[in-house]
Amino acid sequence: MKKIIILIFLIMLSVFIFAEGVSITDINSPEELKGNTFFPLFVGAKWVWDIKGMGELTRITWEITSAHIINDNSNDMNNIMAFKIEAKELNDNWYLMEHDGYICSYKKTRNKYKIERILPINPQLEDNWMDDDNHFSIVAFEENMLKVELINEEDDIYGYQMFILNVGPYEIFQYMTILDEQQDLRMTLIDNVSYEDMNKKSEEIDSIKSETEETKIIETESAELEEIEPETEPLETDTIESSTAEIEDIESDAALTETFDSESTELDTIETDAIESSTAEIEDIESDTRLIETIDTETVEAFDSETKESDIIEIEEKKELDVTEDDYIDSLSKGKKYIQIGAFSVVNNAHNMLIKAKDLGYKAKIYKDSYDDYNKILIEITDSEDRILKDIRKTIASDAFMKQR
Repeated sequence: MKKIIILIFLIMLSVFIFAEGVSITDINSPEELKGNTFFPLFVGAKWVWDIKGMGELTRITWEITSAHIINDNSNDMNNIMAFKIEAKELNDNWYLMEHDGYICSYKKTRNKYKIERILPINPQLEDNWMDDDNHFSIVAFEENMLKVELINEEDDIYGYQMFILNVGPYEIFQYMTILDEQQDLRMTLIDNVSYEDMNKKSEEIDSIKSETEETKIIETESAELEEIEPETEPLETDTIESSTAEIEDIESDAALTETFDSESTELDTIETDAIESSTAEIEDIESDTRLIETIDTETVEAFDSETKESDIIEIEEKKELDVTEDDYIDSLSKGKKYIQIGAFSVVNNAHNMLIKAKDLGYKAKIYKDSYDDYNKILIEITDSEDRILKDIRKTIASDAFMKQR
């Protein structure tokens, strides 16, 4: 009886393990492209990122290294093909796949694999979906670009991902509030390997192989011909006849040369007189031209000097009028609401955005954020944030967001 109980327990345990188990099997890279045109999935795809907001880590690489078949009963996954993506700088990896009409990530967290939807396989403007408390929506969709916005009001998280046609993700931004401190993460694509790049490399390799094979064939045929052709020596009679013909040609050429030399001497005398006369006239013209050029150069230099000084004064005056110390703030005032419309590492770009916002009637300031050293353009608001944020996204910055409530 005791043995029967133990046997039943082992059977139940094996069923439980099978129900919760995950199997990931290696397969060959598929020939057809997966994903979609805004997020192509294939073995060899690579994205190199410049990062702000992860401490000393400033660059990471995502690379799809292999293809697999995944079975996961807990996530209702049966023979789903997925691509493994690695980020070696983070010592991390996860999977990308097509699942339930979306391009999804599949990653192990806390001893359990979790599926998160990234982008619809057939995206449309204003598509929206939920993952936990995160609300995603496609807020911009153009011929070569689309933008997915993330909002989590419960945890005060905002972010977006931008995708480029035939490239995939090229900009990722997210900010959140942790212990009353706002933290920003920005990833900007600086290099990538696309599906087209992989095809070009494959074609180049095939071309090199083809040329190598053709060269080997030609060398083989040449070697065979050298072995077949007999060596022949010229006959002594042919050599004598050829030498006689060459001597006769030389004597004929010498007679013609004497005739031409006589005529050339007479022509040289006529041409020399004409050239000397023309040279004297040209020297007189060049002397007059140099005098005119000297006068013109001095006049132009004097005019340019006055013009440059005038331009410099006008530019300096314009800069002083455009941006002043009052346009900068050292910190965010508690109790005030700010909308961020841009972040720039180049000061002139920040100035241009500031002036544009002020020209549209917004109360804009530049905030030099010590966290990531970006010059952030903020608009201070007092009215309904939803209405103003909507207006700002229409008029000046489509990716504007609430910096502080």
